[in-house]
Order: sequence, then structure tokens, then C-alpha cells
Amino acid sequence: MKTIEEGLNEAYKACGSNAYFGDGFKTGVKFAQQWISVEDELPEPNEEVFIKTDHGMIFNGVFSGSCWMQMDGVNGSSYVQIEREWEVIEWKQIEYE
Repeated sequence: MKTIEEGLNEAYKACGSNAYFGDGFKTGVKFAQQWISVEDELPEPNEEVFIKTDHGMIFNGVFSGSCWMQMDGVNGSSYVQIEREWEVIEWKQIEYE
């Protein structure tokens, strides 16, 4: 996963040296808001991310390396496996470096 700075540098190169700051900023925001398909890339194991399912549900959770886990709403600091009938289709970083 690229950092915001890497994404902005790529956008700057694509726009050329005459790019307006606002255009570069909008490109950076778009980069930060992107959802990543689980078919394209998976997060690092146990990295807390936002998770989107095929039912439109969004959770914060982790990919354990073998299955997706969501934050347990009861305990708040533990994770439970996401329901099997919900397929995780995309994920998104919570924090960027």
C-alpha cells in the first residue's frame, strides 16, 4: 500500500509541473479514500482496517491471515469472525503514513 506522499508524488508527475495545488490536493484525497478490492491486495495480517462486505456493511477489523475479524461491539477491544454469509469485498486503511 502506498503512502499519501507516494500517491501525491505520482499524481504530481502525472499532471506535470504546472499542476495546480488544488488539483493535487483533490487527487491526494481521492487516493486516501480509495477502497481496495480483496482480489487485488490484502492488508498486512492483524493491521486494523475498515472492511466492506457484499451486503454493504462496513466494520473496523483485521485480516488474521486466514479469515476476516470484526471489532466486537460488546467488548470493544476483541474481535469476532465476520459472519460467513457476508463476503468481504473491499478494505481501506484507517491511518496513512
